Amino acid sequence: MSGIYDISDWTDGHHNDTIYFNNPCAYLPNEHDSSRLEALRRMDIILAVGRDDPLCLNNEHLSGHLWAKNIWHALRLWDGWAHDWPWWRDMLRRYIGGHD
Repeated sequence: MSGIYDISDWTDGHHNDTIYFNNPCAYLPNEHDSSRLEALRRMDIILAVGRDDPLCLNNEHLSGHLWAKNIWHALRLWDGWAHDWPWWRDMLRRYIGGHD
């Protein structure tokens, strides 16, 4: 739900292993370990974000890295901003399931 998958803008130029391995847009292109890639391929990954959400491009960027590694996933672009609890509740119900 509209995550930040490239955190480099928030690290003030600092870079270490902790930042690298918590920044999927940085480490995923360099990931070649077959067991880790297979583990990712077994996951159900859904990226849900509003088309007008400032994080939309970040989600699309991660989606491109996932496809480049043959990691199937769903990128769901919602109309509008979709970055607040009314949308997140709908996303949770739709993609994870839930009860009122």
